[in-house]
Amino acid sequence: MTYRSHAELGGLPVDLAVVPEPEGDPFHAPWEPRAHALTIAMGATGVWNLDMLRSVRETLPDYRQRSYYEIWYGALVALLERHGLATADELTAGAAQGPARPVPRVLDAGQVWPMLRKGAPTLRPASRSARFAVGDRVRTSAVPATGHTRLPAYARGRVGIVECLRGAHVYPDAHAAGLGEAPEWLYAVVFTAAELWGEDAAAGQSVAIDLWEPYLEPALHERGVFTWPEWADALGRAIAAARGRGDPDDGTTYYQHWLAALESLVAAKGVGTERELLHFREAWDRAAQRTPHGAPVALADADLAGPG
Repeated sequence: MTYRSHAELGGLPVDLAVVPEPEGDPFHAPWEPRAHALTIAMGATGVWNLDMLRSVRETLPDYRQRSYYEIWYGALVALLERHGLATADELTAGAAQGPARPVPRVLDAGQVWPMLRKGAPTLRPASRSARFAVGDRVRTSAVPATGHTRLPAYARGRVGIVECLRGAHVYPDAHAAGLGEAPEWLYAVVFTAAELWGEDAAAGQSVAIDLWEPYLEPALHERGVFTWPEWADALGRAIAAARGRGDPDDGTTYYQHWLAALESLVAAKGVGTERELLHFREAWDRAAQRTPHGAPVALADADLAGPG
């Protein structure tokens, strides 16, 4: 499934200027504070969450032609219709044409400032140990997004260094898809400007991005575990072996060949034994079997302990 975020502008050559606005002047039309208030009030009902709202905002087809609060308003209207809280006729008329649908919660006037002061913290208890530590070299996923994500396109498939661990936080990809909070470890990962932007990047600069654990994988090549010629040879042998077993070679099994090549190199280089690879393979199978479709597959201590 193709998912396109129209808010994804980082690293793109677009003819759009950044226009600074004076501090303390957030609204530019009488309707804008009302749109702001309605968005806050409806978010507090619990019918949708912030990540669902962000997903709708960024996929508005005319996103780049809208002003800031036009984006807010467009997403609010879309969600009201999607959840049956208002019809297109009611929105056009500006008045209800039937009984209101019940919502889980209602934000009273006296609750507004306490709620805004509290904010919406996303830190949650961790269900397992962090996979990475400060100083680890990691590579971000290069797989295109299939839904709302906080991994920017310009940082996909790039290598960085873990600068700090921020604890386990609500995982926005799962949250936006209606799969619960699914907390995952969050890391600050530093990338050189050259890694992100190539040879045109300014020398000596770096960018720190907060990234969730499912976005990251160990950068084995950068750790010197194998060379690219060794990787090409291992992948070629894995593909040839699969063809010998009757693999259709139509692209659908390509990443299975990647996995076979990676496992062969890990074993050949003494990074892990065949027994350890089998242990983790079975653990990941258990994790996948208990994970709802569409949710990130996360390895828990129970998976590593074996069937219970």
